[in-house]
Amino acid sequence: MNYTFTILLLILLNLSAPNFSFAKKKSAEKKTTNVNFDEDEFDYDKFPSHYKQTWLFTNLHHAQNFYDKMKKNGWEGEIKKTLALRPAIKLYFADSTDKNFITKISEELTAKNIPNSIEQINNKYYLQLGEFLDNRLLILQKKYLYSNQVKAFRTSPEQLKLLKAYALELRKKPSTGFFSNFLDSIKNQRYTGKLLNESAYTPEKPGAWAKIKNFLHLNAFNTHTNFEWKLAFHLIYDAVFDSEDIYPKKVKEDQQFDALPDEIYLKYFNKNWFLQAGYINLKWGHLLDTYVADVLNPKDLRDFILPRESSRDLPFLGLRFNLNFDPHNFEVVWLPTPSVDKISRWGSIYHPVDTQAYSPNTITEEDPASLPSDMGFGARYFVDNTQLGGSLFYLRSVNHEARFIRTLQAGSIASIQQKHFPITRMGATFDYTLSSYQMHLETMYIQDDKVPTTLSADIDGLVSKNSFQLGYQLIPHWFSNTDITLQYIIKSYLDHTSDLMVDENEQYASIEIKKYFFNARWVPKITAHFGTQRGDSLIRPRLQWLPLANLNLTLGYDFFSGETEGTFGHFDKADRYYLETEFIF
Repeated sequence: MNYTFTILLLILLNLSAPNFSFAKKKSAEKKTTNVNFDEDEFDYDKFPSHYKQTWLFTNLHHAQNFYDKMKKNGWEGEIKKTLALRPAIKLYFADSTDKNFITKISEELTAKNIPNSIEQINNKYYLQLGEFLDNRLLILQKKYLYSNQVKAFRTSPEQLKLLKAYALELRKKPSTGFFSNFLDSIKNQRYTGKLLNESAYTPEKPGAWAKIKNFLHLNAFNTHTNFEWKLAFHLIYDAVFDSEDIYPKKVKEDQQFDALPDEIYLKYFNKNWFLQAGYINLKWGHLLDTYVADVLNPKDLRDFILPRESSRDLPFLGLRFNLNFDPHNFEVVWLPTPSVDKISRWGSIYHPVDTQAYSPNTITEEDPASLPSDMGFGARYFVDNTQLGGSLFYLRSVNHEARFIRTLQAGSIASIQQKHFPITRMGATFDYTLSSYQMHLETMYIQDDKVPTTLSADIDGLVSKNSFQLGYQLIPHWFSNTDITLQYIIKSYLDHTSDLMVDENEQYASIEIKKYFFNARWVPKITAHFGTQRGDSLIRPRLQWLPLANLNLTLGYDFFSGETEGTFGHFDKADRYYLETEFIF
């Protein structure tokens, strides 16, 4: 995901920043004489009343100016020196070849105590709002700051590096009285949405659409005093089942229409702790397209093995308690019922069981088994430092990954049934950051996982095994405006036997290269995953284009190769072209 898209999400969803409306970009050559701001002065007291905010600046003068204005409106706080590993983001407010035009806007902003500077590149002048960090952008509310005559608003990510920064920590006593509380609640209410289309075409003869999937994401959010709630979900309609007649009935019934939560929760927070209940997103691991320490969130893998993250991750139903003594954190999670992956039904090309898995037996599928009633619980201790961090975690829960019971019936039929089993996972993560590179390590020990076996004497075709997983990721900062990620994964079965349908050491290597052009409006990217055991691979070149601030287009191709027993070679006949169109409103 490129930085520009990340920034859009932060602008829409960031819990500590007010709303922002992007103005449409107009021609940089066209002069605009009407540069008057709205009559209403920007009222710093109209900030959403979160009562505790943290803003990061790369310029001490900018931080002090902002703090002075906030103090006049009842906010208290202090400025602290800190370090932050974030891409420096330059926010451009306007551009023009007319220096007087840019200067006039700059004077208007300065009069309102808004940090800005004028930058000249060739024959064009850029009005820059400052250099900020992407976790706490200084978002400016359009209706209080400027008119509709804004000509451009763009972002430009620089090389990822360790930056000296200034953290402005603000506090404000909550308002009292029913009317004040009601007004605060209205000010803090936010509504956002997203339309997404994911279309893919498989050119392998006879050629067919793999999906024409449409998403409508809706989100409502509010925070006030000590409470916060969020209601976010998405609706799905896949038109491929109306345009293609090649999919089994069960696959169509399972994938054509759906409604799924994105995040639905109620949170209570007080000083250094919070309690959260509902459908929650919580990532304990952050590897590229791979899940080692990312053990809580189930995945939607029905129409591809590696769908985009926003379409892939599902929340889990549970309770989360977090205690923070910065930089130390301790959290406990409780899962009253299992939350499991969504996988395709038999007959879909992306079903996880190979059609030749039990050859010469023909495979048939039964309906998935009922989920066990086991409750899950886990705990994690983590240190969230800029330069050095890590975590230790424990989770006992129903495995969200599916396993398949195999029954050998009379004749040449092998019946399979999806089932989920309780397992125990213990692991750790480690992060180390320097100006020249980042290193990320994830390890996990899994107890009592179910593994398929070829032994016909085994009744259900599964045996319990223990395993160890390790993931190593290196992000070197070699080139400006270029992201490079190198990754290696190994999964070892500690008591491996020759009858298992997995290798003793399953190994994968990955590389991703992403380059930013034209203020991050054009972002070519190539991701390559390799199964080193069987020589299979998935190569994913793609090009992302942002023609508008809230419109994102991605064109790509997925190329599978290798032995059919491999993770990627299994889909050797499923190469596909795809186009993703995303509109945020």
